[in-house]
Amino acid sequence: MCGKASRCRTCVTPSRGLSAAIDDATGKQGAPSFDHVALVASTPKGWEVLHADEKGSRRQSLVEFRQEARAKQRQIVVYRLHAPQQAAIKDAVATARTMLGKPYNTSYVLNEDSYYCSDFIERAFRAHHVFALQPMNFRNPQTVEIAQHWVDLYHVESAERLASLGQVIQMIREFSDFQ
Repeated sequence: MCGKASRCRTCVTPSRGLSAAIDDATGKQGAPSFDHVALVASTPKGWEVLHADEKGSRRQSLVEFRQEARAKQRQIVVYRLHAPQQAAIKDAVATARTMLGKPYNTSYVLNEDSYYCSDFIERAFRAHHVFALQPMNFRNPQTVEIAQHWVDLYHVESAERLASLGQVIQMIREFSDFQ
């Protein structure tokens, strides 16, 4: 971790398991690969992590976040925003705090009722255009086919999820046709 604790920071952790499918769906060839992003903010009681994960959009103490990462054998990498973008941090933290308490978006189709991690961070900074949301494309980068993980995920999910599968596949096809 960076030893400079004077500013809010964004954390990311590298891939494993489901994370490999997320990495394939969002990663870019030759770029570092991460499967989770979060926002670290200062509070009067210490550092907190604002993020969306399988438990929903939530806040955790930095200590608890680090303990969970260690338990999952995840490495934490900290990035700091460059000076021109640091002005966005205060607003982003305030926005992120208003987004807490929503469920995790397991369909990865953007909506207003739930978030996945990069969606949560992009929305927190949206007013300042700091990050561009990299949409999930669900395709295996080598075969360009929809990755088996995603096919399996949508087949195993509840009837409600299966009903939305058509919407997801249509979105994937439209996105792929657009590129």
